[in-house]
Amino acid sequence: MRIYYEVADAPGLPIENGRFQIRVPLSGVVRTSNSRSPGYGADRYFLMGQDGSKVLVERVDDRCPSEKCVSGFQFYSSPKKLTIFFVGSALRMRLYPKPSSEQLFSESN
Repeated sequence: MRIYYEVADAPGLPIENGRFQIRVPLSGVVRTSNSRSPGYGADRYFLMGQDGSKVLVERVDDRCPSEKCVSGFQFYSSPKKLTIFFVGSALRMRLYPKPSSEQLFSESN
């Protein structure tokens, strides 16, 4: 997943119950005009069903003990403000390598 911050002409993030909501499309890429909040947050991650149901997904720093984990966070501030992370099992993470700098920072992103 990729979240690009401070993108001109991109929409702002909606707020629900006092929290920013980032709805990631199937492409895995979100662009927002919002700034990335500094410091550590109390972020929570959910998988959304087509019926609107939510399943809380565990955030892990290393190995994912299940099929549904959020991990591999990387934060960039230059040349673009960007957060990338992976959603899925440790096995799937090996199948999908992190994007290259060229992929992350090309003009089309």
